[in-house]
Formats: sequence, C-alpha cells, structure tokens
Amino acid sequence: MKNNQRKETMIIGSIKIKILSVFMNIIACLLGAFIQIYFQNWFGISDINALVFCTIPLAVGLSVIGNTILTLYRTRNWILRLLLSGISGGIIAFGYVFLVYFILLGPFIYSFSINIFYLWITSCIIQLIFMDLKLSNKFPEIRIHKIALILAFPIIFVATIITLLSVDFFIDYSNRRKVTFLIPHTFSGRVTIVYGEECGIKPDYEDNRLLLEIPENGILIIKPKFKDGILDYCYYFVDEKGNREKLEYIDDLNKNPRGVGGGGAGGSYSSESNIKIEYEYFDVYNGSPIKDNFESESILKQVEICRGKCKMTITQ
Repeated sequence: MKNNQRKETMIIGSIKIKILSVFMNIIACLLGAFIQIYFQNWFGISDINALVFCTIPLAVGLSVIGNTILTLYRTRNWILRLLLSGISGGIIAFGYVFLVYFILLGPFIYSFSINIFYLWITSCIIQLIFMDLKLSNKFPEIRIHKIALILAFPIIFVATIITLLSVDFFIDYSNRRKVTFLIPHTFSGRVTIVYGEECGIKPDYEDNRLLLEIPENGILIIKPKFKDGILDYCYYFVDEKGNREKLEYIDDLNKNPRGVGGGGAGGSYSSESNIKIEYEYFDVYNGSPIKDNFESESILKQVEICRGKCKMTITQ
C-alpha cells in the first residue's frame, strides 16, 4: 500500500515538473523574443501572439517525450549531458520548424520578424536541461515504445493545435463584432466607417448590437476603436418612416443586384494634411451598377473637418 502511494506521489511530482518545464520553455522563448525586438526598436512586437501559439505545442510535446530522450544518453559526465542536450534541442527545433511549415503556417512562417529557429533551440535546450536536473534518478521513468516515441510528437502537436484553435475560435465567437448598419434606402455606392475619432459620434446599441446609421454621403465617423474578430453584421435599407429592408451579402454583381458586397478594413495616411485614420468599408448596390466613389482624400477631408470642430468645442 505504501509503495503504491509512494509511486503515485512520485508520478504526480514528475507531472508537475513536466508542466513547469512547459512554462520555462515558453518564458525562455518570450524573453529571447523581447530582447531581439528591443534591439529592433520594438519592430515585430505584433508577432508575439503567433510565437506563443506555435511554441505551446513544442513545449507540451517535449515535456512528454523529453525524459525518454534524455535516458538515451544519460551519463554521470554533466558536461557531456549538457552537450547532448544542446544537440537534441537543436535537432528538435530544426524538425519542429519544418513541422510548423508543412502543417500549420506554410510560407507565412517567413513573415516572422524574429528568428524563431534560434529561439526554439534555446528554449528546448533550457527545457531539456531543467528536466534532466529535476527528473534524473528522482522519479520513475515512464517507458515509451520506440514507435510511440516517434509518433508522440506530431500527434501531440496536432492535438494541441486543434485544442488551441478551438479555444481561440470560441473566444473570438463569444466576442464577435455584432453590428447593425442602417442605410438610407436611396443610397448606392461605397460606405466608409472611420473608427477611433474623438470628434465622431457615439453610436447607440440595439439588442446588444452596435447600431450604425449611415449618412447620405456614406461616410460615418465614430468614437469606438476598430476591433478585429469574427464579424456578425446585419445590413438594412431604411426609408423616411423608419421601415427596414434587410440586405443580403451578394457575390454575383452581374444581375443588377440589391444588397451589399465587397468590403474590407485598413488605414490611410495623407502626407499633405498629416492625418492618419482607421476605417472599414463596403459597397451598397441598389438595383443598378455603382460608381467607385471611394476617394481617400475626400474621406480624410471629412475627418479633418470633424477634428477641427472638436478642437473648437474644446477651446470654447
């Protein structure tokens, strides 16, 4: 009975150390990334989320198979163990880069502004050394069949990625952007919403949805900032009496459509007026072809006028 309790305690202790090694890998990777970004004048800070997302499966997989790898060359000579841990970390990181390339990111892996390969080498070495120090001769080795050892890493990688993507989707869906657009029933052309302007209006909410009433010129300037996420948009034509006609998103523009199409988000900058804006747009079709009325300078002019009125109000 005591032996079973002792074995159970040792297994729990081993699992705790492996979980701790996962955090050490991630922290080491983040520390190295922040140091590199600091010397790049913070260029690449937007890559941190993607780096963490890709590092978690690596750290989790290594925590499972790391001790088995270490037993392959466990020796009393700590210098040799350190050297072999470094070689193992390099091989694992090298293979993981290819795994991420072929299964997850493809050519987008080259868009990282930080050197993920060297970061993963360093973090893997640190995790292996930590596991070697804490697990060596202290906890029972959980023996893994050679075939299982070969398959463990990609299986853990895929399972972790699926879990992370599922959690990420659930969070995004729970915080999706719910917006209702009310468009004048005679309007045809491009609608542009400029976000994050103190001079803009503060929209109302209807049934827990942001309510955006589009003016006749199609340009709406609002206070709330633009937020990325899953879109939950509804579009309506509204007449003088307030009656609404729901518009559908259309793909075929060759049948004199009536609805909304196109769309996107971005930023714009005018060197002449020194104005930067963040905006979103979509096209409204009202039974006939529309003219491309998107003129960046015209929108920037509207923002400039809006900001000017805001400054005048503050001054007064």
